[in-house]
Amino acid sequence: MRLKYALLLIAGVSVVISALTFVMMSGMSIDSTRKMDMHITVDGIYGLNVDTDALYFGTVPPGSGGIREITIDGDEKPHVIEFRATGEMADWMSYSKNNFQLMPGEKINLTIAANVPKNTSYGKYDGVLWMIAHKLR
Repeated sequence: MRLKYALLLIAGVSVVISALTFVMMSGMSIDSTRKMDMHITVDGIYGLNVDTDALYFGTVPPGSGGIREITIDGDEKPHVIEFRATGEMADWMSYSKNNFQLMPGEKINLTIAANVPKNTSYGKYDGVLWMIAHKLR
């Protein structure tokens, strides 16, 4: 009898979670994506790289990090902006804002940080930062 109730409870929770996910995602669709390559060098010194063809976080010692500041301008439609990182640097990334609303004509400045763990070996590390603009319906 307990097994029957447990199975019914699990089934009920699954249905509720599925319904909530559908409701949340049905209000948004992906309008555009932008891919930005990311690079950082881990070494015993600090160094700068101000090139603009990618997000360069410079050269930093293990246990420290680099930051980049970017500005995003809203176009004619409201969006929810989401950042997703992939690659070797994915777990190191943090954002001053993520999953935020960007209204038409609005300009938002934000900081993207690469936080290198203390136990990271010297070397060059790469990743990709995806900026996903979800269109609000």
